[in-house]
Amino acid sequence: MSALAVLPAIASALLSVSAGIGVHGMLERLRRKRVRRIVWGPNVAVRRRARLCPGLEYAARLSSLPFGDLALHKALPPISAGSERRFRESIRRTGYSDRVTFAGYREARIRLTLGAAAAGLLFGLVFSTDLGVVLGALSGAGGSRLIYGEMVRKRRQRQREAESHLSEMLEVVSLGMRSGLTFDLSFALYTEHFDSSFARDCRAAHRRWISGLATRSDALVDLADYYDSDQLARTIESINRSLSLGTELSARLADIAAVAREKRKAELEEEVSKAPVKMMIPTGTLILPAMLLLVMGPVLLELAHDVRF
Repeated sequence: MSALAVLPAIASALLSVSAGIGVHGMLERLRRKRVRRIVWGPNVAVRRRARLCPGLEYAARLSSLPFGDLALHKALPPISAGSERRFRESIRRTGYSDRVTFAGYREARIRLTLGAAAAGLLFGLVFSTDLGVVLGALSGAGGSRLIYGEMVRKRRQRQREAESHLSEMLEVVSLGMRSGLTFDLSFALYTEHFDSSFARDCRAAHRRWISGLATRSDALVDLADYYDSDQLARTIESINRSLSLGTELSARLADIAAVAREKRKAELEEEVSKAPVKMMIPTGTLILPAMLLLVMGPVLLELAHDVRF
């Protein structure tokens, strides 16, 4: 039998393996979807958040339990008030301050540490005791840092979100003030006609100073601190200064919006320029071996046939 006659058999085998992998992947996705539905309930938004930040969502679920159910948190000695204060400052900038308590955060962190350490230990003991100890320690450290890493990632995500919506907010406010509206009415114009999370937080800040719960400057400063964005903080500082001194604000806001738009454009261009470098990894690991097999396969089969006969 010639070497070329073997190619259809190899292609059929590869096709069968690919189909099997595809079916297995589909079944695995269905299983994970069912598990997520059982764990997190039927709410689609909750499942989406759990997919993005599973550690924080787990801490939020534990925070909703009665304090008596947090056995691990109660068993350990209390920590300093400075750690709790730092936690409250950090969790506030992630948008989870109304859902995650310090007790729930500590309970989730202890459970994730112990669970990850146990999983790594059991997996390593299959091969050797030393490997089990090493994997247990590394897995426990990873589980302990999971929620903190998600908090840092969520904080950076909110910074990018605020900076991406900042230019449109400033343009709407500047347009409203040029039309003869006050700053409060122009700001309310943006909060009423946009539905992003940044616009909703702006709406909450606007309601605070309209209802008298805080002054306008304090509400805007709290909004900037809530997102922890230096660009937003500088913009809020410029707005408060102009409003307190009574200087022209609409032109200033238009200039700041132009600068924010150019900065956002530069960041997007930088991300696009990194795309070819990131594509080299899947290209080199997935596409290139298949192309080499397709091109060099017949040649290698011919050589093997000639060597054999």
